[in-house]
Amino acid sequence: MSKQWMVTILASLMALNTASGVLVFEMNFNDATGAQSAATTVPSSPAITPTLSATAGFSNTVVPSINGGGFAADLTDTSVTSGGTAPSFIVSDADAGAIDGLSVLTISMWINIDGSTTSNHRILRKSFDDILQIRTNNTIRFEIDGPGSGDSETIDSTLTVADNTWTFIAVSYDGTSSTNNLTFWTRAEGAGAFTSETQTLSSGLDWGSNNDDLFIGGPLAGTYAEAYLDNLRFHDTVLSETELNSLFTTVDVVPEPSTYSYIFLGFLILAAARQYGLRKNSTKTS
Repeated sequence: MSKQWMVTILASLMALNTASGVLVFEMNFNDATGAQSAATTVPSSPAITPTLSATAGFSNTVVPSINGGGFAADLTDTSVTSGGTAPSFIVSDADAGAIDGLSVLTISMWINIDGSTTSNHRILRKSFDDILQIRTNNTIRFEIDGPGSGDSETIDSTLTVADNTWTFIAVSYDGTSSTNNLTFWTRAEGAGAFTSETQTLSSGLDWGSNNDDLFIGGPLAGTYAEAYLDNLRFHDTVLSETELNSLFTTVDVVPEPSTYSYIFLGFLILAAARQYGLRKNSTKTS
């Protein structure tokens, strides 16, 4: 085993880590006990402790197959509100502030919408309006309504999310491009490939400028998610289809290794290769 070959492995591992950019925010809702808290999250220090409003909770019966045995966020109840807020996970801006000001990003998640509803599914909200909705016709809406005058913009995709079916969805935005900079992705559980659609967002991302809390679920009474969610992630880059495929097959409880982990692993491999070479040379000379 040559040193050059080992260097190639190390370089490949480093490329694997940097290809997906930085995972700046994650909630995987993998609460092992079903208690009213969220477990593994990014950032992990300090750990995110969201406020659960109304009847927001966890389900260990309706989860993506890849996460069998774990939990998903249960935001299906429409009968209860608390202080004017529908069932939702409320993350303070102190915890969700990493997504403020991003000019390039990818939002991804697993979602399973209640097919019996006749209302829009309000999935994410920050600042003045919704970031992400599933409309009554099951299409995906990405919305920007920032604090400035005339900066509201709504982009409706023609891609659909099936009722009562776990579907992996993603929306990526590249602020370095002025056209064809917003891409929607969907892939239902069991489907062989992603479906995508690209459109243009003109206003840019300004929904974080007011440093408001992030609502996962309906922000107000009468605006409900009526859905189960899992593995909500924000990356600070535009993920490729290959990278989204990797997330599609990622088990809930497996954390993404850091660059330092790869460097440490690389040194271990190089040390093992060197020891192997020394033993091999010793055997030849004896």
